Amino acid sequence: MKRLLSIAVIALMGAGAAVAQSTIVSSRSVSIISEKTPSNTQWIFRAGVNVMGADGEGSDRLTTKAGYDFAISFEKPISNFGLNWGMELGLTSRGFGFDTNSSKSSMSLMGHGIRFSPITFGYGYNITDDFKIAAHLGGFISVDYAASLKATYNGESESIGISDMYDSVGWEYNRFDGGIALGGGLWYKRFNLDVTWQRGFVSIIKDADAFASNVLIRLGYAF
Repeated sequence: MKRLLSIAVIALMGAGAAVAQSTIVSSRSVSIISEKTPSNTQWIFRAGVNVMGADGEGSDRLTTKAGYDFAISFEKPISNFGLNWGMELGLTSRGFGFDTNSSKSSMSLMGHGIRFSPITFGYGYNITDDFKIAAHLGGFISVDYAASLKATYNGESESIGISDMYDSVGWEYNRFDGGIALGGGLWYKRFNLDVTWQRGFVSIIKDADAFASNVLIRLGYAF
């Protein structure tokens, strides 16, 4: 009888150890499965010069003018072959200079706006571990929160805002724009040199034929 009790106790102890070991292994497995994989999303800040201009039949006497562009964007891979997609939000400018055919006078238009690119598709190719070339194509929409027409004659200058532009020169300024953006550049580790061409589909001046055509030259950093 004592021998049977001893065998039963040993069996129960062995079963308890097996259950405890199974619980530990199971908990470790759950812990491993529940760990989050690191995100492949890459955030990029870019800033630089915007060479502003205009295209169209009504842009014969319009010239380029220097502006600015600041943007934050992200890129997320969609394949193992370098393809990615992303979005961008930024502060930007658009406008143009005007050929007055006189050295004593000058005139230029410059708008300040918010630009949003809802979808951009890109491709990156690694030349080496540190260097990569990239290209991207997407669309954008923008709205200007301010704009001014500046005129100078014989050293005296005048600035005209959006609300007074029509009464002064007969121009009805269009705050909204949308179009395409095509660009590319070079990456060195986390640093980027990007050149992007933007073409708007909405005329800057209503009832005219002058569409924004900008070249953005920007430096970027990925984090």
